[in-house]
Amino acid sequence: MFKPLKALIHGDAGTRKSWLGASAPGPRLVLDAEKGSHFARRVREDGSTYIPHALVWDPHYALPDGITEDTTVIVKANGLDDLELGYRVLAAGEHPFRSVIVDSLSDFQLREKRRLTEQSGQDVTGQREWGILLDEFIDICQRLMDLCDHPTAPLVAVVVLSGSVESKDGKMRPMVQGALATRLPGYPDLLGYTEVVVNPLDPSEAVGRMHFRNGMGWVAKDRTHFLTEEFPQGYMDSPNIEKILHIMNPPEEQ
Repeated sequence: MFKPLKALIHGDAGTRKSWLGASAPGPRLVLDAEKGSHFARRVREDGSTYIPHALVWDPHYALPDGITEDTTVIVKANGLDDLELGYRVLAAGEHPFRSVIVDSLSDFQLREKRRLTEQSGQDVTGQREWGILLDEFIDICQRLMDLCDHPTAPLVAVVVLSGSVESKDGKMRPMVQGALATRLPGYPDLLGYTEVVVNPLDPSEAVGRMHFRNGMGWVAKDRTHFLTEEFPQGYMDSPNIEKILHIMNPPEEQ
């Protein structure tokens, strides 16, 4: 039985999280609050990169024509309502997508907090409305990940991206607020932390690295155990969602 990937990836700006999202199998849907998905590159087997075919879609209307197996369909999302609308289309099952990327959850929260603050004229942190909104974020993230188990149109990967913030214990954690910070990491099978490091094979180059095991300075986990078996050092250089899916689903088990 095919095993899909439910992942939450966090890291500082510039650590190639959007690139990691773009490595998910296509056609892929990006719910983009960061407004940077047009520049996310995919990496070929020879190490070269390219920007995949991209289309912009307003989910109030029908899907655009011309979607191919390597198309990234981008929803220029501004808040929770756009996440909900994208989910409804996916839940209906009448779509071509194999992967969904939320880029990024931190930006979605900041946009919603700004909207509530402008409406009320004061800081909304700690107020009842903000608490309700945080619960709604938890709910939509869980429902998006549950689409991997859709009865007729299951997704092979749901990847939620987030910034990172240093917590009181000195560790980098997903940059989300309220109950979301403690509850959300329990939902995905993979909690990855990204950084950019010197390429161990070529010191003149930098590569992206994803940790999937708790470290001294970050939180991470691999509930699949497949990555831990493949990379016992606890990290993967030049991480790639398609490669992770291949590791989780070896040919002999198909």
